[in-house]
This record gives sequence, C-alpha cells and structure tokens, in this order.
Amino acid sequence: MAGLSIILDGITLQHAGELLLDSPSSQVFRSDCRLTYVQSLEDYAFASFFGERILVSGSLPEVKGDRPGAMLSTLNQRIAPIERGKTAPSVADLIQRPDFREAVLADLEKLPDAYAIARAAWDEFFIREVETYLGEDGSLQARRIPRQQYKFAQNVQGVPRKEYHLQDAELQRLIPANFVSGVVSMLRRHGSLRGASQPALEEFVSRTALTHTALYWWYEDVGREQLMDNGARLPFVTRATLRQAEGHRYADVIAELRDMLLPHALAHALSNAQNDRGQLIRRLTEMWSDAPYPYLRGRLSKVVGSLAAGDIKGAGKLAREIRRYRQDSPARAMEDSPKLKVKVDKIGPSVEIETGTSVFKRMLVPNRTLLRRWVGRFAIACYVAQLRSCFPELYIGR
Repeated sequence: MAGLSIILDGITLQHAGELLLDSPSSQVFRSDCRLTYVQSLEDYAFASFFGERILVSGSLPEVKGDRPGAMLSTLNQRIAPIERGKTAPSVADLIQRPDFREAVLADLEKLPDAYAIARAAWDEFFIREVETYLGEDGSLQARRIPRQQYKFAQNVQGVPRKEYHLQDAELQRLIPANFVSGVVSMLRRHGSLRGASQPALEEFVSRTALTHTALYWWYEDVGREQLMDNGARLPFVTRATLRQAEGHRYADVIAELRDMLLPHALAHALSNAQNDRGQLIRRLTEMWSDAPYPYLRGRLSKVVGSLAAGDIKGAGKLAREIRRYRQDSPARAMEDSPKLKVKVDKIGPSVEIETGTSVFKRMLVPNRTLLRRWVGRFAIACYVAQLRSCFPELYIGR
C-alpha cells in the first residue's frame, strides 16, 4: 500500500505559513484569529508528522504582497501540488457542473448549523477575510447599486490582485439569510469595516461563503484520484464543520485520531525549537523520521485504507495501540520534555511534571484513557505556555 497522502486546504497552509514565517501581512490581526491560526498550525504539524506526502493547491494566492503558503511549501520537500502537474479546472468552471453545483448547494443550506458548531472559528475566518479581501473600492459605501457591482479586493494596501470571490446570484440567494445577517452583525461589532454599507457587507459575506464552500468541493474533485489512492482530507476548521453538520463519520474518525496525536507531538517540537520559528519549521520536517512516528504513520495509513472501505474498526484498534504505547513507556513518551509548573484553567489545580519520576508514572499508568487524559491535563498546560512564548502576537491583550 502506498504511504498516506494528506490533503490540506490552501487556506490552512496560508495560515500556518503566516504564523511560522511571521508574515507582516497578518501581524496586526492574528490575535483576533488565534483559534484558526493555532488549528492550522496543528493541521500542518499533523500532516508533517504523519503524511508521506502533503498535497495542497499548486496555486496559492498572494496575501497583501506576501506568499506565506508558497514559501512554506519550499521549506518542506514532502509538499506537492494536488493537481499532479495537470491543468485543474477552476472552481468558477466547476460551479457550472450539475453534480458539483448540487454538492455546493447542499452545503450552503448547512451553513447555519455549521456556524453553530464552531461560531468562534467562523467569526475568525470572516474577520481575516475582511482584513485581507474587503478592499477599499468606492463602491463599498454605496447602498443602492446592484449587488454584482460591488468590487472587493481589487487593490489591497497598494497590491493589485485578481478577483477572488465567486459570484453566482442563483446560489447566493439560497444562502440562509440568518447566516448572512449573523456574520454581518458580528463584523460590525468587531469594527474595521472601512465605512462599508450594509448591502456591501451582505454581498461580501455571501460571496465569501459561496467561495469558501465551493473550494471545499474543488479539493474533493481535483483530489479524487489521491483520495482513492490512500489519501485523507484534513479540511480547514470551518469547512470541517460542514461535514460535522451532516454527521459524517469518516471525518469524525480522522479528526479524533488527529486530536489523540496532537498537541503532544507539536508541544515536543515547540520545546526543541526554543521559540525560534525557523528552527520550529525544521523540526516539524525532521521529526517525521523520529520514533514513534514511522510506526504510527504506517498504522494510520492502514486505518485510512480501511475507512475508505467503510470499516472503522481499525481506527479503534489504532487508538488502543496509541494508549498502550503511552502506558508501556510514560517516561519514554515524555523524553526531552521540560519540567512544568503551570496552572491549568478549567482542567484542574496546578500540576508539576518531572520527566520519568515515579509520581508521573503513578498518576498516569492506572488511567485507562491515558492519552486523552494526558493530553487534556498535562501536555495542554505545557503546550499553551509554549505557544504563548513562540507566538506572542496571538495573545496580545489576552
């Protein structure tokens, strides 16, 4: 069986690149979007640790003069374009195909449910979109012009760019009004709207929601061959809620395994990097060959193959193996981790971990849900402290 290919959305790599490369284009608003930046970093780390290949769009957009996703791609040799050298159809072309259009329409109708699942993530997504793509065109202040005449992202901070958003009046009319109004109200409370009128903001949210949803299905369509050949999707956090809204079991299993294996692995990389983002980029690539990742990668690859065939038993078996691995060698699992003394909000009292001590073994080994409790109680405390130290801009004002 071929090694596992993990398909990441371009927006995930863009977020991770902006964070890891400290992109100036998003420094001023990253603290407003902390959840989605950290989630994207985790998704990139998961793909780096457990994917034989990482597949993304070969055409990542410029963000205010920066190309963070494209730059990050050059620093990881396992990243490859999902298009496999072919000229892939654009999302604007695919949206005219009946089956593609039907899939997009079904997801547009789920937007209120998806928003309810992860409101904070959706809010952060739209805040970043406004900061990046709303633009400053004079049409945005108009209240009584046809919706199609609003111009977004024509010139952002002096950087010209191609039209970003899809426009399709038929599909846009079918986006639930309560979703659009809820997002617009949130954006108005947040501010930084450059005097845009209510109709302009509604059109911006409508086009953005359509584009964001259609791009989910673009990856499904263009990546179909890779998904059939032992590939797994790890959609951007907001797009993942569309599958959660319909109770998609495959997506849930992949997400659960991801959560079991992170954030401990990323915490280890952060510890090694010692607040140096360049060193962290290198560690995220180099740890691929460190134990136990090759073994776990092989097991995860088999699980994905089983899931594609409709069998979820392998996922449960892998979860049990991970727990046993941690139970059998708690000291080894925490090898090289720093001593920790941190108060854990809403989890428990202050805890202190000293690598390999009998106290650590006594607290963890009897627990049958070892890894989940370990990640929730111990690694999270260290992990949040390390994130604050490495990425202080995420926690400004917090």
